[in-house]
Formats: sequence, C-alpha cells, structure tokens
Amino acid sequence: MNPDICIIEENGNLIVESPLGQNNNDIIFSVPASCLPSTNDFTISLDKDNLVITACKEYVTPLHEKMYGLMIDLFNQTQKISYHKKTFPLALLNNSLVFDFVAKKCPGICAKHKKLSNELSHDQLLIKTFLGCRHLNINLTNKNNTQVLMPFIDSLNHHVNSSGIDIINNSADSLGYLQIRHSKPLLHSNECFINYGPTDPMPRYFHFGYIDTTPHHLHSTPVILDLPKLGKIIINPFNTNANESLINFPDKLKDIEYFLPKATKRNENILAWRLLIPSASNPSALRRILEVLIINLAGKKLKRKRLEKYIKNTEIEIINKNKAYFKEMLALANSNKLEDIPEAMIKDFSTLANLQLDLLKKYQQKANKLAFCFL
Repeated sequence: MNPDICIIEENGNLIVESPLGQNNNDIIFSVPASCLPSTNDFTISLDKDNLVITACKEYVTPLHEKMYGLMIDLFNQTQKISYHKKTFPLALLNNSLVFDFVAKKCPGICAKHKKLSNELSHDQLLIKTFLGCRHLNINLTNKNNTQVLMPFIDSLNHHVNSSGIDIINNSADSLGYLQIRHSKPLLHSNECFINYGPTDPMPRYFHFGYIDTTPHHLHSTPVILDLPKLGKIIINPFNTNANESLINFPDKLKDIEYFLPKATKRNENILAWRLLIPSASNPSALRRILEVLIINLAGKKLKRKRLEKYIKNTEIEIINKNKAYFKEMLALANSNKLEDIPEAMIKDFSTLANLQLDLLKKYQQKANKLAFCFL
C-alpha cells in the first residue's frame, strides 16, 4: 500500500483518500495473488447486521483466513450490511411487475435472481448480493478463473474517468498481482476512485445496488426494426452463443471496437446482440454500426441518399423505442402498484428511468447536429 494513501471512515463507509497530485498515477495498492482469498473457501452467515466467517475447507491457509477475516471485520466496523439491506434492490426484483419489466432488458440479471431466490434464504441472498458486489473474477498465473475478495476494492467508489484494475501475470516467479493506480478525477476532492468498467446503468444498479450517474452507454432494449424493401434488423438484449457466421465489421471501426455488437444474417433478417447507444461523447458510433448492418441486410451497396434515409429512420426508431421503455419504467415507479416496496428503492427506480431518458435526449440532440460521414 502506498504510504501516502489513507483509508478513512465517513458516514459508515470506508473511502480511500490521497494528498497526491491530480496527475499522479503511481500504484496505490498492489496485492499478490497469494494473498487473495477465494470466496469458495469460506462460508459466511449473518448475525443481525454482522457477517460471521467460517473456513469451510481444511486446506485454507492461515494467511487467507487472516486476510478474509480482516475484510469481514472491516465490513462489520461500518454500516455496510444495514445499508445494503435498505438500498440493494431485492424488493424490486421480488415484485412480479418490476421483475417482468426488467427482464425485457436484463434477462440475465433476472434469471440469476430467480435461481438464487429459489435456492437461498433471504439472509443468504443478502450475503450473496453483498459479497457479489465486492468480489472479482480473475485468471492469474496461479489462480485459474477464481472468484476472490480483493482487499480494499470495496473502499474505492466508481467513476467513469478513473483507471481500472491492472491484472499482472508475472511468468518469472509464477505469481500474479492485482494493481490499482492513483486516480483522482474530481478536482475538489481527495477521494481516489476506480473504474468498474463500462456497463449499462440498469444492470449495474441491479448487480451493484447503486446508480451510475455518468454512464458510458446504454444497451438498447429489444427492438424489431422494419426496413421497407430490405427486411428486418432484430435487436436482442444479450450476446449470442450461436455457432452462426457472424458479420465482420470493417477495420475502419476499430476505434469504436467496444461498441460493436455481435450480428448475423438469418434469412431476410439481421440479428444483433448488445447494440449500444453511446453517450453524447461518441454520438457517431451508432450510425457507423447501423450503416454496416443495413448494407449487410441489403446484400449490396446502396446509394448514399437512400442509405442515409435508412440510417436516420432506424436510429430514430431505436431512440424512440428506448424512450418508450423508460417512460413506461417511470410510470411504473410513479404508480400505486409498488406500495409494498421501500420508498428509497422506488425513488432509485424512478431516478434510474429519468437518468436514461436524459442520456437518450442528450444523445439525440448531439446526433441531430452531426453531418453524415460514410465508411
């Protein structure tokens, strides 16, 4: 741990602070893989608002037991469990109306919740979701596909402009390391942050229990786009595992590689999985992807004016269908159908809808000013 870094308690939470300059990117935490305790090696139970740890495997090392015990003690010294009980959206997902609505956009999150709800008690589910926000799946030299609890990661809040976790594999000594670099993206704060990775705000909320107010993008809701005389583009909410031949996107789109969906042509339709609507900072990404999908659907090059019309109309329909989804979400939050859910969670549900509607509005305003630039 960098000697200039402090971990402090504030309002029942642990946060990381630093006196170092804004442009400093030194390593502030370096954790050898040998110190990372696997979540499979311990059982955790709940005693009111305290976590209780028990080693469940005889080969658990004293180091791992001590490290895991330290993390659990830190959690118990704060108000994290009581806060998790009040704010994590279990009650929302337990409501059938909310569950069915969220499942349209986040089927994986809902399927996992349903499975765990059938297998675990309420307390076990609370523990599972609490630890699930705080573990990391890693593949280091001496730990293959291991789920670990990483010391101090829980003290670093998310910020979109922060650096991520560096996973270092060192073949020289067969050890791996997790490293976190200094990152203070807020000018008037000494708090250090970390980037949890670019994720849609809705699954992020239902997985981590907080609302990301600076999202990188939105995943489009499922949409069927009817393009006259060409066919249909069918947008699905998640990636395919199908063994079909996928559409290859040209090298000219390498700069937006993260935004590229998986897509295939099936009969007269294009099927695409994980279509992203970017934030206003990268508004051309969606149009460039739609151009490739439309040309593949047509099976030939199209005249520029015709292609531009298809792209514009398709983009407008995607935005309007997503707006309609989040307006429905807002109406559900403001209805009297969620009276059994804590008010704080209903407020979060409403805030989440408004956030995404605002992002769509800003994207549209930016995109409307863009000149068309074809591949």
